[in-house]
Amino acid sequence: MDERTIRRVIKRLKDAGWLTVQTIVKEDADRGFIKRNSYYIKPANKDYFFLDNGFFKKNYPAKIAGFLLLLKAICLNNTDTIQ
Repeated sequence: MDERTIRRVIKRLKDAGWLTVQTIVKEDADRGFIKRNSYYIKPANKDYFFLDNGFFKKNYPAKIAGFLLLLKAICLNNTDTIQ
């Protein structure tokens, strides 16, 4: 990707409050001062779920995979629990 595109997206995410950037400056004897950025994404408070990438590597029949995705979608946020 173009570096300008990445910078633009980072700025949009920061402006929207979804991303925070923490910059740490360290001094190195050989290279001088080194800046390191850490990026933190704000987690969603509701209506989200995470899937392990292993889900997509398994060869579920289409109907079973669809059912599992729907089931995961109605679980409590990032859990496998249904009320």
